[in-house]
Amino acid sequence: MSVGALEPNMTVGPFMVTESIARGGMATVYRAQRQDRNGSEVALKISRFAETDKRYGDAVRFEANLLEHLDHPNIVKLVPIPVPNQRVFPSAARAMQIRGNPWYYAMEFMAGGSLLDYVEQGGRLAIDVAVSTAYQVARGLLYMHRMGYAHLDTKVENILFRYPVEKGALLHVVIVDFGVSAQNVRGMQATGGTLLIMAPERLTPPDPDDPPLDAGKMDVYSLGVTMYRILTGQYPFIGNSQRTLISAILNDPVTPPNEHRADIPPDIAGLVMACLAKDQIDRIGLPDLVADLERLPYRITRLTRDLSG
Repeated sequence: MSVGALEPNMTVGPFMVTESIARGGMATVYRAQRQDRNGSEVALKISRFAETDKRYGDAVRFEANLLEHLDHPNIVKLVPIPVPNQRVFPSAARAMQIRGNPWYYAMEFMAGGSLLDYVEQGGRLAIDVAVSTAYQVARGLLYMHRMGYAHLDTKVENILFRYPVEKGALLHVVIVDFGVSAQNVRGMQATGGTLLIMAPERLTPPDPDDPPLDAGKMDVYSLGVTMYRILTGQYPFIGNSQRTLISAILNDPVTPPNEHRADIPPDIAGLVMACLAKDQIDRIGLPDLVADLERLPYRITRLTRDLSG
């Protein structure tokens, strides 16, 4: 039986599957419940199975190990896998009940859904909601970089809400999906990711005369694209093919976001543009981005209206 065939009430280790949440190239994420007194809900990330390819399982194990070393309110929390008669629980395990025994790990279940769900419904977010979301994501990214990691795939699909998004609720934003993440954030050569949000320097061959790649600036660029998307309802660059999209990212100027939406204040529009500078030398750094977002008067802690703007 393949991972993609998992159905409700099937068991994976000490968990019972409830439903499929998301499927990617390397793994599938399921909503599940612990089968013990705790009974709490979790999300299980289960690697694809291929008899001749270990990359899928290795990627899931890497993510689990990474999350085991991270502890921040804006980064999804790993749930160690309960093992009878053991005092130390593993971060990842083999799913022995599934064909091929793929690797999996458990993390907290995000009851509020994804940022993608809300931008697809309303197109764009209210300005204070968008700024609060960006600020919390930036805080999580800054923490990751200080711990020696880069995310490299900060997009609306990978930003979730810990609690249900409703009037009066806390807006608590969480980064997920570390399949593209890299260690050694200084001078690294990034691989993988999503073209729509990819920094220009990742799309050109390395030049020995250029300064080392700055993973922090890469994450800033991706967050800038995401900010542009949630504020305006569109991406700064599009293309009919991969080739035309790459050409636009490398060569076309960015239309300021307040030209698409007049009520975006100049300071926010300027900050987004600072994130989207094509040359990493000209791009705002991650610590400065967090500081500038923190100074803006638009941050919120509880929702007073719908998310859409």
